[in-house]
Amino acid sequence: NVQYGSATLITCTTPYLSPPVGEVGAKDVVVTNPDNQYATATGAFTYVAPPTFTSVSPSSGPTRGGTTITITGTGFADGDTVTMYGSLGYLGACSNVTIVSASTITCITPAGSQGASDINVDDIYAQNALGTEAFTYIPTPNFSASTPAVTHTYVGSTSQVQTETITNTGDANLVFGSGAVIKTGTNAAEFTITADGCSNHTIAPSSTCAVRYTFKSKVIGTRNANLVFTSNAASSPDTVALSAVSMRIVTINLVTGTAGTTRGGTRVVIVGTGFDANATVQIGGLNATVTNRTGTTKIQVLTAAHAAGKVLIVVTNPDGGTASYNGYTYK
Repeated sequence: NVQYGSATLITCTTPYLSPPVGEVGAKDVVVTNPDNQYATATGAFTYVAPPTFTSVSPSSGPTRGGTTITITGTGFADGDTVTMYGSLGYLGACSNVTIVSASTITCITPAGSQGASDINVDDIYAQNALGTEAFTYIPTPNFSASTPAVTHTYVGSTSQVQTETITNTGDANLVFGSGAVIKTGTNAAEFTITADGCSNHTIAPSSTCAVRYTFKSKVIGTRNANLVFTSNAASSPDTVALSAVSMRIVTINLVTGTAGTTRGGTRVVIVGTGFDANATVQIGGLNATVTNRTGTTKIQVLTAAHAAGKVLIVVTNPDGGTASYNGYTYK
């Protein structure tokens, strides 16, 4: 495939390198004209040996992929790629390919199908090294937890039942033994497991189990604990963080200035208990302007403009605790 381009340019395809001149390395390039005049570029082109495959470690991993493998061989260089082939063909390319040295490559396996797969290392010259059935994909369970909601309840009160759902996103059974779910953490005693649907259960792929719990604390503020799950998943034990807010009890006992003009600006004094220093007040769904606070028992506000009618007064603490009073009348 010699192509003449000009008096200064020729393109061609290199011949196959075969014995006895088949040693890799630098080769002379010789251009010969029809009149037998020639020019030689000494050592101008280098034949590169193809890579070779020796072994892989580990030699098995989950079908979901994500296994970091180390491939040993020879002739590895920057630009090499690693791909996996199973019984049904191409599975995908390894990610995070790192050429550690000319004899070592590390990468992360793609997802694959159960069974043996080939590992193919390709260099930038389309030469390859093949590890036949060198890596085996194994079905495995996978633990996946839902994100628990932050529970809010008044101090000293029991919360509504909360549910933590566990899904087996793998392709083998997820097995929980007896007593597989425990509580840990600073405030674990304030969280009560009311139903454990995971311990002593086997969860099929794509199936779920659930743990239900309640929260009760005598201390105001954010409280934390963990649910710890022990199973046959590779990630076990798996920890799910729980959080709850024990809210101050808020009451409204007395309101002075229970009526005012629709233009707003009427002074209203709210007397009660449990008011936070940053508590807000809404009258008729509109924010009132706080003008004075007295400890946790009194808030003075000015009303906003509003249409005529009877409306609610609502005090809300930053932790979500609220109290309401019916009502205030706009005239």
